[in-house]
Amino acid sequence: MRIWTGLFVPLVLGAGGLAAGRWWQAQTARYRNVERIVRGPADRDAQIVDEICDVSIEYVYVQRRESADRQLVFSYYPMAASPMLQREDVPPTVTWLDAGHLRIAIDVVSQVLERHERVEGIAVQYRIGREIYAPTS
Repeated sequence: MRIWTGLFVPLVLGAGGLAAGRWWQAQTARYRNVERIVRGPADRDAQIVDEICDVSIEYVYVQRRESADRQLVFSYYPMAASPMLQREDVPPTVTWLDAGHLRIAIDVVSQVLERHERVEGIAVQYRIGREIYAPTS
């Protein structure tokens, strides 16, 4: 799915400020790709989503099947691609252990952005091999 977002920038043409200016819309492209849906044992699924705007970010969401609302569980920057390296940053493995437990495993990430231990009553376990740019604090 392609999502377009805009940023409106005023162009001032004289001392009159915005009244004398025009609004120009600068377009940026944001691409969201649902890579995988992992069906849960109850009425929930897990979604793995790759979003590319200025940078690539991977997300894992939990969503009820009848609803469009979803809750963020985990987000991270994947490793940058290099033709010289073997890719280790495949999308995470998401496994439902039962209706109340979810496991997310991945070999390597560039940096973890968000990591929730419990979402909508579901306990989340993580197995992250390496985090390259881990925060020091």
